[in-house]
Amino acid sequence: TYGDNGKFTVIDASMLEGDLFLGWADLDDVDPEGHFYGGLTAGVAEEVILGTGDSVIVLQAGLEGDTYEGTQSSSIGLMDTIYNFNANFDALVGGTSDGTPYSTALLELGGNVSTLQQAFAAAAAVYDADEAEVLYFHFGGNTYLYADTVEPDAGRYDAGDFALRIVGEHEIEFETMAVPIDPI
Repeated sequence: TYGDNGKFTVIDASMLEGDLFLGWADLDDVDPEGHFYGGLTAGVAEEVILGTGDSVIVLQAGLEGDTYEGTQSSSIGLMDTIYNFNANFDALVGGTSDGTPYSTALLELGGNVSTLQQAFAAAAAVYDADEAEVLYFHFGGNTYLYADTVEPDAGRYDAGDFALRIVGEHEIEFETMAVPIDPI
């Protein structure tokens, strides 16, 4: 399904038996290693349905030091959802422009958290990019990623903050990816 700015609202790779790479490379703006950038956009809520092959999903949190600082792959206001993610075979790729992967930390939600808004408020209240650039928490049987990118250290979440839903409960780690450019 087609969305704003040439992006799709549904990327259905559920019948794909081979590998999926969801990202892009700006070969004019990168070093010879050919770093990859996010394949999703915060401008439209996207659903990604993965297949049985290994998948690589490139995410951009929009943190200070990102190649495209302030540009997120997904946001709380237009949150993307990833289905059929398998942490044993699929990878989340993201990090700063120096090649360092995003650091992550699991936020254990208190028993008084009963809505997703309360869960994001709890994440925003403890968010500290110096300790973990991306927090993740489990709520309602799903995994949510969060980074305070609009007003860091404000202690509250905003619709433009980085957020992503992954169906099911997963432990989250980011990887970096660089591949040699093979000129055509």
